[in-house]
Amino acid sequence: MSTAIVFNLNMTSERVEALVRRSLSCHWAPVTQAQFDETLDCAEALFHALVWKSDPEAHSTPQFLSLPERAIEAVFLILIREGGDTARCTLRGVCRAFRCVVFKCQDLWTDVTSFPPSIDAFMAAYLRSRWTSRPLSIRFDGLNRGRIQRPIPTNTLISLAFSHLDTLVVEHRLNIVGLLRILHRARHLPSLKTLVLTSEIGYPGFGLARAFENILPTVIAPSLQYLQLRCVYLLLQETTSLRVLRVDARVNGSNMFCLNRWPSRMLRNLLRSNGGLTVLHLVDAVKVEENRMNILSPVSLPALQELLICSATTSQPAWLLQTLDFPHTTHLRLHLGYGAAEAFDMDIFFRALGPHLRKRTIHSLVALPSFYLTGLLLSHDPRSTLPYWVNDPGLGALDENEVPHTLYAPVDGAVDMFFLWDAPGVDQVSWKCLFDGLSEYIHTELIRSVELNAEYEMDSADAFALFEDAWLPNVTKLRLWRDDKATLVSTLINMCTPCHDEGVSSRRLLEALLSMFPMLRRIVDVDARKIWDADTTVDLLEQILNGQGMQP
Repeated sequence: MSTAIVFNLNMTSERVEALVRRSLSCHWAPVTQAQFDETLDCAEALFHALVWKSDPEAHSTPQFLSLPERAIEAVFLILIREGGDTARCTLRGVCRAFRCVVFKCQDLWTDVTSFPPSIDAFMAAYLRSRWTSRPLSIRFDGLNRGRIQRPIPTNTLISLAFSHLDTLVVEHRLNIVGLLRILHRARHLPSLKTLVLTSEIGYPGFGLARAFENILPTVIAPSLQYLQLRCVYLLLQETTSLRVLRVDARVNGSNMFCLNRWPSRMLRNLLRSNGGLTVLHLVDAVKVEENRMNILSPVSLPALQELLICSATTSQPAWLLQTLDFPHTTHLRLHLGYGAAEAFDMDIFFRALGPHLRKRTIHSLVALPSFYLTGLLLSHDPRSTLPYWVNDPGLGALDENEVPHTLYAPVDGAVDMFFLWDAPGVDQVSWKCLFDGLSEYIHTELIRSVELNAEYEMDSADAFALFEDAWLPNVTKLRLWRDDKATLVSTLINMCTPCHDEGVSSRRLLEALLSMFPMLRRIVDVDARKIWDADTTVDLLEQILNGQGMQP
């Protein structure tokens, strides 16, 4: 039998009168646990008397509303998160069934920001969590960002709930330094599982060290599993269960500026205590300190699935890649160059990344140049593209200039690197530079698939610079994103002949293609969504020439 809710419209007048009397006898604003328990039983019985569970396929019964109860609760939760206690009161006034749902569903009473602002009503709502043994949450996030003028309890009332929180999300409204002081004073947060501090209000211009008089803000949160911080660092004592860690030191604004980067020793200690991490995002987050003692042992992260590193220079990713020991299945994403003021030290980058590449089997290569942005994607499996509106927390932390013109779905073991070179004094990082620097760590004979996806015109000589001296003897598949005005043949000519001569003979084109990819058996024209297959490279080129109305 389905759980679809159907209002009972066939009750007798005596039955309705009895239900009304029982409803009036309930304590809908309980102040003691006895009153709460009594009203909870009343609300359950009243709700099931007002509605019944029926088969939605049976159309004989008139249905005022037919939704799963959990769906109704989910809709109410969104309305209350957005509208606060005003929305809760409005829902309770719609009908008695809605009043019962609002009262008996504790999920609708966990967000402290939605509690009534008056002291008595706030305490009554707060006590519900004690009566039901359910933790509370504080959420200033996207759902209520546009409703910041709605009534909200005072900071003093909100701070009462800190010791009983399992979720604290502050993305706006609250002063971040004042909030850190409250956390530092509360210190012990035994139930806290999710902590997000990304509000841009209250950044100290001189950093946290001076704001706290050189004392680190400290929180003891042994149950913490999800941590996301922006321009904030914390000493997290007894935190050993983190699964997701996202740290961003960039201050929003037109000019790139970082504040309160994590000292490398502090970050290393946190990572060493949380070997169960599965996601690690570090956006300009590390202040690399000189190690005047012996070389420290690597930090093991055996469960890591995704590592995102963004930095203006190569020193931060080099330190992280040398410090962290993670599986060869970890998806590694590197975005370098945003805010750079000098040329990249590529040698230190290649030396740090090389050992991780040696552990991986690379079969697929995607060359992805955008305007002033060079991208190279290496992976075991072929890559597929994603829509540009995909919800990716990693991309949300990046500037638009750091994001390539085409997004690719993540795959296990992939290494995606992007170099932004739009700043004065920063030399262009070409594909040739990346390929030459990494070739000693990659078994190029194992590469089977090559994809070229350039944002600018594909007839540019730079678009094919990667392949001029590259020897990829076992490539069997070539994917090309040609220019709108170009044909597949002209794109192949630009790729294979240094002079880019449109009048080149088919024989010379074949010789050039064989010299680059002697085992080529498939060419994919991504723009035309056409695939060309053949048993030999010669037959493959003949098919393409015939298909374009040209003489082989």
